[in-house]
Amino acid sequence: MYASAPADIRLAIMSGVVVVVSSPASRSDGANQHRVYLYDIGYNAVIFAMPAILGYGVRTRRANIAQLHERSELLAREAVAEERTAIAARTP
Repeated sequence: MYASAPADIRLAIMSGVVVVVSSPASRSDGANQHRVYLYDIGYNAVIFAMPAILGYGVRTRRANIAQLHERSELLAREAVAEERTAIAARTP
């Protein structure tokens, strides 16, 4: 889980750079002057951040599901071992 932290930080920085660089190019007036509007930056931020946020959510959910599967398998093995011990104790 912690091994992916630097990659997440790099992705966030790259997305921020893309948003800032692409925002002036999204609007221009007749004098060929670029103006950056707050809603342009917000719009670009949503477009570039949403896949990263959704990917993080999916990755986290899959990790939680895998952890639950491992836990259930461990509990099942423990239950089988306890049942075998109980059966062995009952047999003469």
